[in-house]
Amino acid sequence: MMYRSEFFLNIIGTLLFIYVQISIWCALLPSYATDAIVGSGQMVTFVIVSYLLRQASRTYFTRAFETKINHGNISIDLIRPISLKFMMFAEQLSENLSMILFACIPAAIISGFVWGIELVVGIPNMLLFGLSVLLAITLQFYIEYIAGMCVFWTRDSVYTSQALGGLILIFSGSTVPLWFYPDWLNIVGLFLPFRLMAFEPIRIFMGHADLSGAIEIIAHQALWIVGLYVLERLVWREIQNNVFIQGG
Repeated sequence: MMYRSEFFLNIIGTLLFIYVQISIWCALLPSYATDAIVGSGQMVTFVIVSYLLRQASRTYFTRAFETKINHGNISIDLIRPISLKFMMFAEQLSENLSMILFACIPAAIISGFVWGIELVVGIPNMLLFGLSVLLAITLQFYIEYIAGMCVFWTRDSVYTSQALGGLILIFSGSTVPLWFYPDWLNIVGLFLPFRLMAFEPIRIFMGHADLSGAIEIIAHQALWIVGLYVLERLVWREIQNNVFIQGG
């Protein structure tokens, strides 16, 4: 009974969140001269897809590292036969999939019937969108994982988590689409990986990126992942050389 109640409450909570977001943007859109860029129907699509993508890629690595380090549990994780990175990734991904399957997808289907989702792309673009989402999830994982490893030196995840959360909120374009940003802020975002975690994959889904544009987005995602993998290996090597564990 408890799990059934939680199931329905999660769906209701997701629907309320989507409804509030859609209501806000439908009220704001008439104030912007953006009819050539995005209409109210596409904004509804953006809100729904953006929410699903955020749920698929959410992580809590900074808090997880803080708990493991300050309680001393990290010592057990370091001697396990499985990589700590892949173990944390698998745990977070399974939690995200559970939330998506049992709350987000049912809510998205209901939202699609109520407000409508515009599909204007063909099968090739949809396949590229799926690949881009997988790369976006991997990209966010590496960014959050590297930020979490900084807790080995800071011993506290609060400021690291807040700083990273602010950057993602501003530059990912998942909450406020980058269409509404001033040019100078968009230029800054081009040199950061955050827009590749949400805004660019959604552009592929909405048909705002053609086939060559979608391939270019995926190539940029892959390059950032390679660079972050190298950085993660360097940071992890430094941690192994200087690890200090508190707790029991």
